Amino acid sequence: MPARAGNGENHLLLEKEIPCSLEAWEKHFWTGWKEILGASQPGGPALDAGKEGRSQGRMKLLGAVLVALALLLPGAWGSEASRTCIFQTLSDSDHEFCRGDLEVIYPEVGDVSCSYIPKCHGYRQKLSQEWGKPRVRYPWAKKNKKYVLVMVDPDCPNRANPRHRFWRHWLVTDILGSDLRVGKIKGKVLTDYGRPKPSRYSGYHRYQFRLYRQPQHQTISLSSEEQESLGTWDLKDFVEDFHLGHPVASTQFLTKNYND
Repeated sequence: MPARAGNGENHLLLEKEIPCSLEAWEKHFWTGWKEILGASQPGGPALDAGKEGRSQGRMKLLGAVLVALALLLPGAWGSEASRTCIFQTLSDSDHEFCRGDLEVIYPEVGDVSCSYIPKCHGYRQKLSQEWGKPRVRYPWAKKNKKYVLVMVDPDCPNRANPRHRFWRHWLVTDILGSDLRVGKIKGKVLTDYGRPKPSRYSGYHRYQFRLYRQPQHQTISLSSEEQESLGTWDLKDFVEDFHLGHPVASTQFLTKNYND
């Protein structure tokens, strides 16, 4: 709908729809100012209308132009990245897994907890080929307690048929709470960090992080069989064998092959 300004017979009319591009806004903005300046000079288009009509017309047109000005201000339209790169949050069912304020922080993208990794700017490719292990931060960790961090893919080879569940991507024990509170994962590494590399056409994979409080004086290890294979890992048995109980915090992000 065109936006109208003024109540008099010779009201000013903004005849065009609100433009959608930055260039169109610039043209719209300067045209509006010329009309206002013309209306305020002798012989301007609003001169013959009543005094009240002229005032209202100029004020309403000024308001429309100020809207254009606001959209022209730096940051109003946002960068190309902000317009095209959207970090989509998870569905309600997937979001339920995220508990306890556990943060997973990668370069460039920051905390990816409970979100999809977007394809834009090559983020999925960087996650699979360039970025190393993330910072994992748990602000509620007890400083003098130890923790166990597990990262797994439950959707290997795909979510519809996860016959290799769980695929172990990272396993660290004996993490001090004081380090965990500032995002430093220092401890006994049982499985080195493995970058997420979902196969082509396998859809989205969940990459889950589970944080357990480590029982005192408990030495945690993998069997020789577990050390030989990352896939089809029995996480439930591992948790029961070492009396880890329920995770104190957990989160996940979803991504898929960067070529899909």
